Amino acid sequence: MITYCVLYFAYFLEGLIAYFYFNANYKQKVKPIVSMLIIQAFYLLAFVPNAVMQNNNVLINSITFTLTTFLYAIICFEMSVKSSIFHSVIFFFVMVLTEMVTEVLVQLILRNAIFILDESALNFLFGVLISKSLFFIVAYFIATALSYKKNNAVGSMSKTYLNMLYPLTVLFLLGLVFRVSLDYVLSRRLLIITIVFTSGSIALCFITAIYNQRLQRHENELAELSKQQMKNEIDMQYLNLLEKKNQQMQILTHDYKNHILAIRELADGEQVRQYVDKMLSEVRSADSFCNSGNHTLDIIINKYVTECELNHVDFDFDIKLSNLAFVDGFDLVTILGNLLDNALEAAEKSGEKKISFSTKTVNSCSAIVVSNSCDAEPDKNLKTSKKKGAHGFGLKSVEKTIKSYGGDFEWEYDSAAKMFTITVMLQEKAD
Repeated sequence: MITYCVLYFAYFLEGLIAYFYFNANYKQKVKPIVSMLIIQAFYLLAFVPNAVMQNNNVLINSITFTLTTFLYAIICFEMSVKSSIFHSVIFFFVMVLTEMVTEVLVQLILRNAIFILDESALNFLFGVLISKSLFFIVAYFIATALSYKKNNAVGSMSKTYLNMLYPLTVLFLLGLVFRVSLDYVLSRRLLIITIVFTSGSIALCFITAIYNQRLQRHENELAELSKQQMKNEIDMQYLNLLEKKNQQMQILTHDYKNHILAIRELADGEQVRQYVDKMLSEVRSADSFCNSGNHTLDIIINKYVTECELNHVDFDFDIKLSNLAFVDGFDLVTILGNLLDNALEAAEKSGEKKISFSTKTVNSCSAIVVSNSCDAEPDKNLKTSKKKGAHGFGLKSVEKTIKSYGGDFEWEYDSAAKMFTITVMLQEKAD
């Protein structure tokens, strides 16, 4: 009976490790406490065959372990089926490998079998604790390494290595205590204290790692928000300079156009008229900037008119129905800057190279619609295609800003037309 309690404790520890492993790299669909309860419930179901058949069947355990891990990943995290299968298999092989390494090392060093249910319950417990500690250390390293690469984490891996000192120390102490228990006959009281202490140390080690993981994620988010805010401030400074430049250009264009018209009327030769007409056409084309009545919106649109022209991307806009005057300038830069940056990045890589921007009013809301050519269907989570940057986090910043206006956004991809469209709905804030 005691050995089966120990066996269930092994499943409990594996549940904590699974939570840590998947949470390190994927966004949860449910609350953390719910996710934790689900994985423990799944692993309890995986333990049931052992209790019913009273036999630690390797094949059944392998199937139930992999299946429950897969179901947990697909239900509780935003993962594709392919990724869930891949990580479930990796997770299973790491678990098997650490158990094998533990068994071999104990056999070589201590010449004692530990994973036999019918033998000493104490030996079996130490085998579970040692193997799960090793399992956690390997899973910790893999998950954290992937997290640093995937989530663009702040800091360096040296912090991760320091965090691993705790589980490594616990693992060393477990081996030491196990060795002492083999060489000396421990009293029942001391044995109970040893079991409680070692089991609690392992559980606390796992919980501490989960807590540190949450702190690291929070630190990453703060760092990315700081980067995004800095980018927005730089954009605002650039837009202010551009606004002054546009005002000067409008004055110059107006005067220049009047001068050309005067020269055209004074000129007698047809060749001079044709030359002046050509100059006038170029001036009028240069004067065809956005003029919506919202200075910030005008500056943003004019900026991307210029950038698209430089990158040979067709850009058309229609903002007659709403000039988004109720949106704060900083918020407007956050929303449109990120959306149009993403659109320009995708359009540049496409064959058609096209972007369209429009605003309209739907009931009491203002809608922003940005469409761009896109040859490849985007990831469902709109992850960046850049090697480095905050493209994906930029959309998180957009989403946060949109929600402050009681709005939301949705996107769709037309695979036939190879066009990506994102629609943002905004409501005017109540006074």
